[in-house]
Amino acid sequence: MAEEWLIDGCNLLHALSPKGLPSKNKSDRNAIISDIADFASRSERRVLMVLDGSGSQPELDIYECRFFRVVYSQKISADTYIEKILFERRAEAQFMVVTNDRAISNMARGGGARVMSTTQFLELMRQTKKDNADEQGKNAAKSHGFHRPFEDKLKDL
Repeated sequence: MAEEWLIDGCNLLHALSPKGLPSKNKSDRNAIISDIADFASRSERRVLMVLDGSGSQPELDIYECRFFRVVYSQKISADTYIEKILFERRAEAQFMVVTNDRAISNMARGGGARVMSTTQFLELMRQTKKDNADEQGKNAAKSHGFHRPFEDKLKDL
């Protein structure tokens, strides 16, 4: 069974901005959403990213895949939406919650979920992306028939 992750999208967007304010640029937001979708699908983690407000859901649906979904919280706050999910599914699933919000963190931990700060999550995404790129490079070299006879011998040193 895939891990389930809940991401406080507004916290994450704030963490990405040098001034602590989320970027108004849609391309910045879309880039991070695309990176999270890639992170989710490559590692087979079920990720739900919750954004505040009632934006245009069709613009987010293009990122939806088997392991990733983005939703707007609509008339309630993203925090309330996340808390509701944690409460309703507390006996069904173990969650990893990505947030810097103290109240959500406390509720999540109280319900048995693990909590990761947005900074830790961004670092995990960077490392996962780097590891995937390294693996793709190795696979590309092997598929092109490059022969490196000493590669295996150097691993033992």
